[in-house]
Amino acid sequence: MVHLKTALHALIELVCAGTLAIPAPSIPLPPLLVRDVERLNKSILQPALPDLSPGLIANLNGSIEKIKRWDNGMINEDCKKWMTSIGAVNLKTDVEMYNITFSDCAQPWVMCRHKFASYKIDATAVAFARIPVLMRSHIRHVIMLPATNHNGKSISNDLDNVVVMGDPTFHEFVVGVAKSMDSHGFDRTVGPFSKSPKWQSAFDRDTAVPNSLASLNQQENLAQLVAIALYDTHVPNGIKGVVPQWEKIRNQYEEIEKDAFNNEFTEYGEREGLKCKDRARDSEIIPVWRG
Repeated sequence: MVHLKTALHALIELVCAGTLAIPAPSIPLPPLLVRDVERLNKSILQPALPDLSPGLIANLNGSIEKIKRWDNGMINEDCKKWMTSIGAVNLKTDVEMYNITFSDCAQPWVMCRHKFASYKIDATAVAFARIPVLMRSHIRHVIMLPATNHNGKSISNDLDNVVVMGDPTFHEFVVGVAKSMDSHGFDRTVGPFSKSPKWQSAFDRDTAVPNSLASLNQQENLAQLVAIALYDTHVPNGIKGVVPQWEKIRNQYEEIEKDAFNNEFTEYGEREGLKCKDRARDSEIIPVWRG
């Protein structure tokens, strides 16, 4: 029997050579074959990074000002794309559209939810409110979809949209948001921070990555370490209190804490005291009946 990894590498070579054409999917999908090639050459912490949700939830607070459901027969392009990607859906009856306004930003975030999504709109608003406003500002929309097969869960980031399937943890929610910070949340950086010389230097000086997801590629690794940096900033005793081998990843999370925009991890407050002028632009609003 052909070894699976050997077969995968052979398939990659065919694709790269142009011998085998793969049709483009209608929606972005995780580049699994590319991830196999990009896998990082570091060991994983032992024990691996635990889910940081309890400490993050206990120490991150935000304020929701208003949740307003749309009733105008409209939807935005990004929500429509993802809702229709899961199969037969009636945009008029199956999709809920909301404006969520927080006390630290006058402009509401537009979120959409499939009626069978596990994540309720109140819980989503609370989770999003816990994330500091500057970090939150890199996100365009939050899109809530039903669970995948067998009640699975996932959270992804598609062009600064956080796409939630099933019921991921708050830690996983933060990681979804953190993937936009890679491109937008660091000072004096052109392009993704995960590809910058500063990040590579910090990575080279460490001896481990946090967990198996982080080992897939630098984008996943950075996202996990952003969650760690957020935890280290807000939770008493920091990451040292929950990760015995914290010194093996220290250069990476300290580089994030040092190079992120000022107040990226810390700012909350009333809207008069904060600026969220660099918000990601909303996608176009269209009638639900537009083809």
